[in-house]
Amino acid sequence: MQSWEELYFYSQYDSRWFESPARYQPSPEFLDLYQRLAPADWNVRRDGIWYGASPSHIQLPRQGWKIHVSVRPQDALNCLERALPLLFDSSTPFKFLVDTKTVTSVNGKLWPRQSGGKCITIYPPNPKEFTRLGNRLKEELLDFTGPYILSDRRWPGSSCVHYRYGGFQPVSVLQIDGSRRFVIRDPGGGYVTDTRHPYWAPPQWVTDPLVSPEPNEHEEHGSNPTLLNGRFAVTSALTFTNRGGVYLADDLATNTTVVIKEARPGVVIGKHAIDSVELVRKEYRILGQLSDCKLFVNPVTMFEDRGHAFLVEDFIPGEHLGRFTIRSNPLYHGNITRTSLHEYYSSTRRLWLQIAQAIDFSHTNGIVIGDISYGNIMLTDDDRAICLVDLECATEEGIDQPVGLHTPGLATGQAVREGVNDRASDVYALGAIMFGSIMLANGVSELHPPSLRRFLSDLVEDLGLSNRFIDLIVHLMSESSAGRVPDMKGVISEIEEMPILQEGPSNPRLVKPSHRPTDQSPTDPIDPVPDGSHRALALAARTAGFSYVVNTADLQREDRLFPADPAVFETNPLSISHGAAGVLHALYYAGRPIPQPFLAWLLSHDVGNDRYPPGLYMGQAGIAWVLQELGHPEEGVELLRRARRHELLHTSPNIMHGDSGYGLACLKFWAAGLGEEFLSEAEQIGRHLIGSCRHGTEGIYWVDSSGDVPIGYAFGSSGVSLFLLYLSQAIKDEQIFEAGRAALDHDLGYAMHNGGEFLGFPALAPEDAELGRVVARCYWDHGSAGILTPLVRYLSVNPDQALSHWFGQLTENISHKYAVFPQMFHGLAGMGNALLDAWYFTHDPQYRKAAWRVAEGVLLFRVDRPEGAGFPGEQAMRESSDFATGTAGVALFLDRLIRSDTGFPENFNFVVDELLSSFQPPASAGQLA
Repeated sequence: MQSWEELYFYSQYDSRWFESPARYQPSPEFLDLYQRLAPADWNVRRDGIWYGASPSHIQLPRQGWKIHVSVRPQDALNCLERALPLLFDSSTPFKFLVDTKTVTSVNGKLWPRQSGGKCITIYPPNPKEFTRLGNRLKEELLDFTGPYILSDRRWPGSSCVHYRYGGFQPVSVLQIDGSRRFVIRDPGGGYVTDTRHPYWAPPQWVTDPLVSPEPNEHEEHGSNPTLLNGRFAVTSALTFTNRGGVYLADDLATNTTVVIKEARPGVVIGKHAIDSVELVRKEYRILGQLSDCKLFVNPVTMFEDRGHAFLVEDFIPGEHLGRFTIRSNPLYHGNITRTSLHEYYSSTRRLWLQIAQAIDFSHTNGIVIGDISYGNIMLTDDDRAICLVDLECATEEGIDQPVGLHTPGLATGQAVREGVNDRASDVYALGAIMFGSIMLANGVSELHPPSLRRFLSDLVEDLGLSNRFIDLIVHLMSESSAGRVPDMKGVISEIEEMPILQEGPSNPRLVKPSHRPTDQSPTDPIDPVPDGSHRALALAARTAGFSYVVNTADLQREDRLFPADPAVFETNPLSISHGAAGVLHALYYAGRPIPQPFLAWLLSHDVGNDRYPPGLYMGQAGIAWVLQELGHPEEGVELLRRARRHELLHTSPNIMHGDSGYGLACLKFWAAGLGEEFLSEAEQIGRHLIGSCRHGTEGIYWVDSSGDVPIGYAFGSSGVSLFLLYLSQAIKDEQIFEAGRAALDHDLGYAMHNGGEFLGFPALAPEDAELGRVVARCYWDHGSAGILTPLVRYLSVNPDQALSHWFGQLTENISHKYAVFPQMFHGLAGMGNALLDAWYFTHDPQYRKAAWRVAEGVLLFRVDRPEGAGFPGEQAMRESSDFATGTAGVALFLDRLIRSDTGFPENFNFVVDELLSSFQPPASAGQLA
């Protein structure tokens, strides 16, 4: 999964798809200025968000001391005009951002801290020219100021010129996950990481060439600073953004704990690019005006230090509303009874009421909150009271300029498009939070607004929600125009009085009896057979989904063939997870025609070891697998042999991009009759894995490159266990079988429970102190669906009571209709596909029925477009066609499910079940015991 910063970066350039900055069409003023002033022998070329410029006769040095210029967006064009003559005169290569809008983004709160603020980057050829040019820029740009570049030091006497040591040429080395790591050379000629830390950290072999440098911001404050003349002692950092840190501190004057929010000068926030220091001043003023209402955080004080602004607030112990709903909502945990729903909705009604009262109080006082989200509503430790924090977007009507910042799915369309800040958006946010407290689907409701009605309709049928409750949500989330904003007093009364659940006799589809009869199966409430309408919807979505995939292809591009997750731009365009191979695999498995130009596009790429890692889902092994199944076994064999020689082999054990996935591909090639060499290679991989494992109390495991112990199929021991199972069957080796079983036991040992209820698994083995904060997961990459994948196969080979017990818990844990995403790796499609595995190996129809129920949830996310039916990708921020997060994986799950009506379609998600063919699956789940 990508970070929010990466998702934001790649979502700026297209309203439907994650897109490369190379596709952005900048305004022309920066380039026009350059072309007007540049000498005839200078060249300029576009590289993403940068224009790179250099004289035709100059060779750029490999690395050295570079100069950065930061500037406020409104001054960027003038600053560039002042700097260009100096750079041309010195014949020094440089690059500059493409336009003012990009400067605003780079100076923004959401930009990565380590690269924020850089508008011009200059590459002096030697230390002497570095010093000369830096001093000239300091004098020429004396009138300009910009945000502090955290990776740098400021040039003495300047407010916009900075410097650091680093690479001039973009030299990078491939990582096992397909990403690239920028490097420079040390004095011995070896590569070391050119890390852009958000603090001054030059390589140890260089010394600062300037005398008496100004310390950077990190050095100024130290590791445990005190602020405001020693009154506040910072104890820890809660979060960091480009805007500054949020710190926990002791108020030594009152002996209380406080939160301190830092605002760095020059960093801008929102569509209207307001300086963060100005926003903190305004936030402090508005919090003071709201201080009579205890539903808002209490401001302690505000002060400024060396240009930075610090807002001090009371510390609110507890969790934010988003974590509370995920932790407490029965919809996500399968324990859906009228009693559990009543308890949960009683709690949320109380919270909604307080949010409405906070909105009413602020509006009565002429204040619009502006951005109400799950993350800025804190709950006290007993979950009974809210406190709104982080009011940087709040405005006093008629006085403050709107910020133009919103949380996806929690603002009106007008607020998103135009950056307005009005009462209607506050009311909309209340309705959206009420909806999200029932089902967290706010992202897709913004991406595709018709999905809101679709979700609400099914939630009424599934949970027995009252029409009055649904009407209120729809009313609050209507695009109210000025003068038609709902009266908040009436809204408060309605929240107090309305029934949330239907009164009287009702038979919601997902609600179980509070006390199940002892002879009833856990999955009995699931509809035994999908009705005709759901089957028709699935058929239509499958057809339209594959049409969408084909119709969104762009053969003119080299960076990707299909719209995909942002990782396609960070890794490669061919991978199974996010590239062309995964989508073509989906078309192949579903029996869809593969357009010859698509295959030609795949074959046209050089899948060399310098650009592609060796693994299954992100690299060569997976691409080779797809090539052989598409009728190109020779190319597949050659590519898998190339992976065998890859220098990154043995740097990771997992299925996703490590040895286990590569070994799985070797077994597939051997099973397909492509050579005994691949069985021998798989055996070597298996013995290497066993030799490199660690032994724990629960079983064997492997540590990743960060020192963490991943849990789950994609990155953890259970994925390794499946490869070892297949290998043991291929070479008839009981010791390898037992090693795989021990790897599976390790992950099972990290199951999470709440009382007697099984919740799922963590993504990483937690430290004891983290146990209360860990989120239980049920997905294919992390969680129950992925761990079920090897477990059901171990049961098919060697049934035992312990695994049979786990089989029941895992299948029940993933037998639910609702999850936050529809995708294959981290969503409903992967859960439904695992249930089809349970049905495939047991022939018990209850698991196919459960998979149909999961499919009903998948279909709610359908996004109807001219190209067909797409599905949202990561965080539901944009559409995607890829296998891991998008439409290809979802459509393939629907295809397998529909084809299960007339046969036993095998799992399409890169398994080698033909190696288990000697075992005849039992007729019923009862035989698993």
